[in-house]
Amino acid sequence: LSAILNVRIVYLDILRPFAEAALLG
Repeated sequence: LSAILNVRIVYLDILRPFAEAALLG
């Protein structure tokens, strides 16, 4: 489970900038 959580955290950490960029347009 820890591995899955780590991957999920990394995924969110990578996806966050793209989400912010999309919101900012």
